[in-house]
Amino acid sequence: MAAKRFLITLLSLPYLLLAEMVFKFRVKSIMEDYYKCIDYIRLSSISERFISLSLIDILRVAEDHRQLLHRGVDPVAILRTIYLRLFKNIHQGASTIDQQFVRTITKRYEKTVRRKIREQILAILIRKATTADDICIAYISCCYFGYGTYGIAKAYQSSCKH
Repeated sequence: MAAKRFLITLLSLPYLLLAEMVFKFRVKSIMEDYYKCIDYIRLSSISERFISLSLIDILRVAEDHRQLLHRGVDPVAILRTIYLRLFKNIHQGASTIDQQFVRTITKRYEKTVRRKIREQILAILIRKATTADDICIAYISCCYFGYGTYGIAKAYQSSCKH
């Protein structure tokens, strides 16, 4: 486990350094989105206390099984995606839960490299400021559950009506 964590950290160094530079120079638009994400995490950690650790574990198994090993960006998933795209013409995602949360809160869905790098930087920055569990709770409280339903509370309300 320690060797795996070390390898993931080593592969993440360029992202970590870039995130540090952005934070140090206080890039305005990124900092605005950073505070938006942090505020949402703080509010959801208070209002969504009922979310169980089991639900968080299920989210991790389904979306990002290495979440506790990486720091917001999963370089192993990125390398796997690049390999599959180049050599097998298979399209796959490499977004972590942290990145999906950032995308949902910032409402930036354009398919550009710039948006992806921005999302990765924000994922690293919010992970430094909070815990993986808090990010999972915040994501569960705002993610899309289908049929126009966003967040676990709305999904629960919808299920009770039927």
